[in-house]
Amino acid sequence: RICGGRETVFQYPPEMSSFRSSSQKKRPELFVLNRQHNGLGNQLFQYIFSRLLAEGLGAEWKTSLIRPDLGETPRKETRLPPNSAEGWNAFSKLFGHTALNESHVFRRRRLMSGSNMSDFSTNETVEAGMLSEQVGARMERVCATESQVIKLADRPVELRIESFSSQMFRALSDDRSLCLKTIGYFQDTLFFMPHHRQVRSWFDLSKAGPPQGYPRLGNTSIAVHVRSCLPSGMTAWHFLPEEYYATVLTILKKEEPSLEVFIVTTKGCLSSPLVKSLITKFGARSAAPVGKDPTTIDDFRFLLNAPRLLLGKSTFGFWAGFLSPTATQIHMPVELKQAGHQKIPLAYFDDRFVFHHLPDLSFFGTAQSNTIRFNIHTGVKRRRRWRAL
Repeated sequence: RICGGRETVFQYPPEMSSFRSSSQKKRPELFVLNRQHNGLGNQLFQYIFSRLLAEGLGAEWKTSLIRPDLGETPRKETRLPPNSAEGWNAFSKLFGHTALNESHVFRRRRLMSGSNMSDFSTNETVEAGMLSEQVGARMERVCATESQVIKLADRPVELRIESFSSQMFRALSDDRSLCLKTIGYFQDTLFFMPHHRQVRSWFDLSKAGPPQGYPRLGNTSIAVHVRSCLPSGMTAWHFLPEEYYATVLTILKKEEPSLEVFIVTTKGCLSSPLVKSLITKFGARSAAPVGKDPTTIDDFRFLLNAPRLLLGKSTFGFWAGFLSPTATQIHMPVELKQAGHQKIPLAYFDDRFVFHHLPDLSFFGTAQSNTIRFNIHTGVKRRRRWRAL
């Protein structure tokens, strides 16, 4: 179980005693083969989860784009899932070609029973070496043999068959399997909470400066990511009402009258009632240059370099904030799918984040700047609930 606080400890319950012993056995060889799919934000979660798993097990690791020809898509479709190719290309251009096209072998074992979780966040260098193309090809062959594979997947279609926790227990306790294939979303910050500094170190942001032609960002700037501007249709789930953005911007504008507001959104949303209202009330303007269609890469780079961020329901925006070397204050919404289950990531170990509970517009977090501080469990006056949420 996981207990809160700085001295967070992972403990094996008594019924998992068999797992405790088997998880420490040295397998003759073990591969972790990750398949990335969907947009950039989703692919970052997939990449990080699988790489941490490989490091923890001392396994050989490879990540690649999902293979519809091998029946790896959720319903055996022959096409790539939406935005997969775009997300893969953006990943490569943002973080370097080698981030996706070199496999590694991790030799240091990290998963030990009774370990204090703080041991996992040390700055020790994991011994690693790049694998040759031949070894990567062999990994693909081994992982193509169904009897050698245990799949770890948290997509709805797989979870109807077996829960993710059951899959993980079976994967880590079965010493006979040679390949763990990860195909899912893995959008839970608990997976990498103890490793957040290590995760940041994996990504080379030297080529991720502000995009050419975009506005220059200053200390009084804030980038607002509008993921969806329509309360109905295909992107309705990502829609947030104006009141969310207006509440945060009103507070910040009061503390910083010269606040510059830049909106990152799709070309189609620039003329929407939501964006037009933000432009009128807060003097906001589009981040993308006039006449230029915003791209995934340029939008991500702009968000990455903003000193303040106001984000929507988006893994894309979350990662821009989490990986940002410049942001000191990051605002995100909180919304529960059902009691106890958060729909969007909570980086509660990162004190730059301020989380806003949508139904009553209360907020919590410890982010601070020169002008404003948000204290834990403080909030604004309770408002009416939004039907859209």
